Amino acid sequence: MKKTMLAIAMLGLVAIMPVPRVSADDDSGLEALIPQLVTTPQGHQAVAKYYRGKAAEATAEANRHREMARNYAESNFTRKRIMQEHCDRLVSEYEALAKQYQEMANEHEEMAKK
Repeated sequence: MKKTMLAIAMLGLVAIMPVPRVSADDDSGLEALIPQLVTTPQGHQAVAKYYRGKAAEATAEANRHREMARNYAESNFTRKRIMQEHCDRLVSEYEALAKQYQEMANEHEEMAKK
């Protein structure tokens, strides 16, 4: 229990550390520090949970763009083909991103077993 609380506290401290950011939604600073800070099974489980959340966010974005593409297809918008293609590209990119996040989560779960 103490190790779990320590891992959570460490991740909390990392989250509030001043890290240069490109935007308010950019959390790449945290991701850059993960290999240096996560050394316990509990820490790896916490990171796996983080990456699963990121995978879920990417999947939600893919679904949102899939729905937009469907809406464009059914609309009278004069440039709907261009917008459909745009949305379809984003669906593919977000699905690939979700897959990568899922793979990272799986890797950290495996590291937690060691």
